[in-house]
Amino acid sequence: KYAFNYTQLNEVSIPNNVEIIDDYAFSNIGVVSNSSVEMSNWIISEYTLSNVRISATSSINHIGKYAFENAVFEKISLPSDNDLFIDDYAFKNCSLLEFNVSNNMTVGNYILNGCSKIEKLSHNSKYLTITFFGVTIDDVPSGLKYLIINNGSTTISNYAFFYKGEKKLCVVSQTTFNYKKFNNLVEITLPETITTIGDYAFYGCYKLTNINIGNVESVGNYAFYGCTNLTSIEISNNLTNIGNAAFYGTDWLENQTDEFVVVNGVLIAYNGTNNIVTLPDNVTTIAGGSFLSTPNVTEIIASENLVKINHGAFDNATGLLKLVLNSNAVVQIDTNLFDMLSDDFKVYVNNIDEYKNDIYWFLYSEYLNNL
Repeated sequence: KYAFNYTQLNEVSIPNNVEIIDDYAFSNIGVVSNSSVEMSNWIISEYTLSNVRISATSSINHIGKYAFENAVFEKISLPSDNDLFIDDYAFKNCSLLEFNVSNNMTVGNYILNGCSKIEKLSHNSKYLTITFFGVTIDDVPSGLKYLIINNGSTTISNYAFFYKGEKKLCVVSQTTFNYKKFNNLVEITLPETITTIGDYAFYGCYKLTNINIGNVESVGNYAFYGCTNLTSIEISNNLTNIGNAAFYGTDWLENQTDEFVVVNGVLIAYNGTNNIVTLPDNVTTIAGGSFLSTPNVTEIIASENLVKINHGAFDNATGLLKLVLNSNAVVQIDTNLFDMLSDDFKVYVNNIDEYKNDIYWFLYSEYLNNL
């Protein structure tokens, strides 16, 4: 403990046989102490610790509390071959510009608390946890621009980068926190292992310009809502589950010129002006937000290939009076699907008795009519 506290070092190379960096071991490196020692002639910049090098084959398995607190250095290379625990506040108030939490690491609370200069963060967790930085609204660095999520992660959690006003929400271990926005993020790199992006995950990240979700199978409600500068989204055939208004407000969606914007069988937007809309045969799902604010549409006719209609599909489609479902099987629906429509709204189906026996359609029995 305190081994090099308040020492003035230019460089540290830690040998492979070191297993533990204990509490406060390198704290206050390059910082003038408040002790009685005469330091009036010291120039701090001459003692700035520019780099900490630890061999990739190092035996280090524990970095203690406050181990590098207030240390003045921009980068640190940590071993990736053995299990490593980084304790609370290990890099508190460091001048780090970037940090990598790799798959071999387990971290305590607030390990990057006060690292206000950090611009780039790589991590292996399915959550960018608030406990990296702290618990208050000001703890997440406002200058964080680049986020790299390492291989092995599978999920971007609900509200992961949600931005609304001066606050954002993050779900960590099923608990909701308020904390500072990530609206400065301009680039997010996702690994091939990511298959799920949760609700509101990137909501309002208006500086984000492109993203590759090539292996993603499911995108949640409002996942990219309001990402106004998002012009390029790479999508593969894997994406078959798209939530309510997932891409609404993005340049990517605004620039779609087709009458029907269909992604792997999922209708995500109708751009036409017709009153009576006949859906293409390749539409198997109507996603939430597909007819958002289309008051001119009075009738929608679906083919026999339609399988599901998601929540929010007809939000604010105030003129919709008739929905024709030609499928021989009961089309799956979510709750509250028709709650925003006119009292004169009707649904025409085959096998009306099967619909009335369905747990969800039963709630809308008064809308049902035989074809």
